[in-house]
Amino acid sequence: MEIFGKIRECYQGVPIYVLGHASPDTDTVLATELFCRFARRAGIDARPVRTGEIGKKERGVFCEHGIKYDKWVTETSADDLVFLVDCHTSDHAGKVIGCIDHHPTKEPVPESMRELYINGRGSSASLTVLRQAKDEGITITADDEITALISVFMDTQSMISPKFVSSDSEWVDRIIGKYGLDRTELVRLGFCFSDLTLPPEVLAFGGLKYHNIGGHRCASSHIEAENIPEELAKKCAQIADSRRRKEKLELWLLIVVEPLLPSTVIYEIGDGGTKVTKYDRMLSRSVDIIPRLEEKISQKN
Repeated sequence: MEIFGKIRECYQGVPIYVLGHASPDTDTVLATELFCRFARRAGIDARPVRTGEIGKKERGVFCEHGIKYDKWVTETSADDLVFLVDCHTSDHAGKVIGCIDHHPTKEPVPESMRELYINGRGSSASLTVLRQAKDEGITITADDEITALISVFMDTQSMISPKFVSSDSEWVDRIIGKYGLDRTELVRLGFCFSDLTLPPEVLAFGGLKYHNIGGHRCASSHIEAENIPEELAKKCAQIADSRRRKEKLELWLLIVVEPLLPSTVIYEIGDGGTKVTKYDRMLSRSVDIIPRLEEKISQKN
């Protein structure tokens, strides 16, 4: 399927606003940047949208690759055309015309996105965008490939997350060898641990995403680090519940992960209270947790 070619054909000369999910992680920002790069090379007026604040570590990565995140657009209007990366729903105004993602979902694709929709072709959204551009014959630079490589390490916790697609190993090895990169440094970079010194009011909303599952409005966020105090996690769950009630969401999942143990604790927060489930392994939100929730809700419906 063509994405860039169809956008150029259907929306020539019209600005396309490109954005990812709220509380953006590294992959969301890098996928937005790469999509805009490729779109511009294809003759499309693509404009990246800033969807939230970023951490010091991520800011350093962006600066190194010439990504001027602070200068991105912050607002869109109802008449703007929006293209999504690394997510299926948007909390910004505008008409969503398409999506490139890598998260499995059982939710039907909205009709407005069906002509420009690709999902599930890589370990990160950035890699999925890169592959799409390559398939359409768009020029790929060394920095594009290195940017996509970094996104893979940072979005899959250095390839130990279930989100990592094993068939991508060959591509990872090839790009590392092609540019003489230091794998050890990439692995260290890939452990994107949350800053536990942040206020719980900030920590509770790391990686925030909204979901519409079977007509139910839900949200999820995550904390990922070493030695996460249980009391801190409980406090964050309480803060998330307060926001859930304010935004009238049916369910909020707070996912607390310690990759090096490994362990995952899920706080399932709803009107009936908070259910806590612990696992002695690392779970992926997109591969394990949200698909299970979709299945659970579909059975109830």
